[in-house]
Amino acid sequence: EALGTTVLGTERLAADLAAHLGAGAPTRIVSLKRLPGGFSRETVALEAAVGEETHALIMRRQRSGGLLDTAGLTIAQEFPVLRLVYDGGVPVAEPLWVEPDGSVLGAPYAVSRRVNGTVLGTAVGGSGIDREHLRALAEVMAQIHALPWEEDSPTLLAALGLSIAPA
Repeated sequence: EALGTTVLGTERLAADLAAHLGAGAPTRIVSLKRLPGGFSRETVALEAAVGEETHALIMRRQRSGGLLDTAGLTIAQEFPVLRLVYDGGVPVAEPLWVEPDGSVLGAPYAVSRRVNGTVLGTAVGGSGIDREHLRALAEVMAQIHALPWEEDSPTLLAALGLSIAPA
């Protein structure tokens, strides 16, 4: 079932947003728009009114039978990596929380703040990447490679289901 196609789906999402953002404040979904793309994740841009505040958010829900079901990371595995990248100063949306099981919305999902910007695929287009975007991509890749992942390796390895073999 696609999120937002039923009243039940939006009610469950609003209740979960209230639990994470609301601290008891009335919460309602102001807008909900499914975004195109995403081979393994359903991506939804939403605005939620929590008390007097409005939050611009992105919710990514794992699709059953998605392209990366067996080849990629689950939402739960992806989340600590995104947290490390965000905390390290890489310009990505702030990851807020992950629901690793399907009990709330029928599939695991993660929520992050929404940021303005251009999706690289849109920026590249059919003519290739321009110098400005190529330079920005290289700078971000350098930031990612410079992250102190070793400090967070126990958390990351556990999230990925890996361990370091004894020497």
